[in-house]
Amino acid sequence: MRWSGYVGGRLQIDATVFDNDERGPKDIGGIQARRARLDVGGTVGDCSFVTELEFADDVVELKETTLATQFGPGQVIVGHTLPYITMDARTSSSHAPFIERSMLTGMLWPTYRWAAVYQGYTDHSIWHVSAYNQDADDAEDADGWGAVTRLAWVPTYGERHFLHLGVGAGAEQFGISNAIDPETGDHPAQGATVSVWPIGRMGMRARTTLLQINNGKRVDDHKGSLEIAGGLGRFSFQAEGGRADYDDGIETGEVNGYFGLVTWFLTDDVHPYDRKLGRFARVKPKHPFGAFEVGARFEHSHGEQGGAEGALTRDIDIEAISATLNWYRNPYIRFSLDVTHAKIDDELNDVAHADSLLIRR
Repeated sequence: MRWSGYVGGRLQIDATVFDNDERGPKDIGGIQARRARLDVGGTVGDCSFVTELEFADDVVELKETTLATQFGPGQVIVGHTLPYITMDARTSSSHAPFIERSMLTGMLWPTYRWAAVYQGYTDHSIWHVSAYNQDADDAEDADGWGAVTRLAWVPTYGERHFLHLGVGAGAEQFGISNAIDPETGDHPAQGATVSVWPIGRMGMRARTTLLQINNGKRVDDHKGSLEIAGGLGRFSFQAEGGRADYDDGIETGEVNGYFGLVTWFLTDDVHPYDRKLGRFARVKPKHPFGAFEVGARFEHSHGEQGGAEGALTRDIDIEAISATLNWYRNPYIRFSLDVTHAKIDDELNDVAHADSLLIRR
């Protein structure tokens, strides 16, 4: 029987400095390990497997453990994995031009779940379909299900150019918790919460909740997204937009957003495209001193909720603009400098504050 194996990993360190204004809570900078992952994988016959563990936090966390095999024109994957709905979510954090993913991805992406996936590609198309359980590591007493799909058309691609068009859709149900409250004997509601980090994961005090529905009822949501990306020589761009609607019969809510980014290599390098998965791939510098890339991104996010037929109880807008400088020393070592300025407007509470963020990795 044919078999193979490998051991890999990823280490990402962030150093952050904040410039807070006089409004809102203040964030404090510092240094932290963003990711310290170890992965083991391989093949046995016609099946492949992978397990990835996260060591950056105090407790070792399981990120991915899957078993996959070819089935017809695509691949079947089962296990603890990532259901993908956007290109920004699909691109590895090691290969994305910005350190932080977009706020849009934070609104739409279900992150790691126990799931069944079917994905594949042809010369000019890509598809991904996932069905998953809401019983996840980040909600141990949760109940519910979800399903997302992502389809893309790639009319042209090559070593120094590509054009990618995609669409995503999904539906989720957040049920009543399986656990019983020891004091009341009731099943506490899981509810649905959507939060974003406008100035990065270390900017916890600027973390903003765009929607939170928790009336003890089942919450249903439907979401969709559009994406376009392309590259021509040193230049690349990406834009995505999406929306999700929530309803539990008592309250309704909506989150929506979009972003656009452009990048340019100062050296004669390109940001490669992975046509099998529809994402940006690893940069492989041509020169011994590496590759240098600059980029800019603008994004907007909005969240609102209220009674089914009443006034709004939440109405928040966020705008953020970022600039980046990336030095790809070689295909496996990268240094990034990101600067972000964000403005958060809470219309109902008359609260607004802005921060700028400096991140090095």
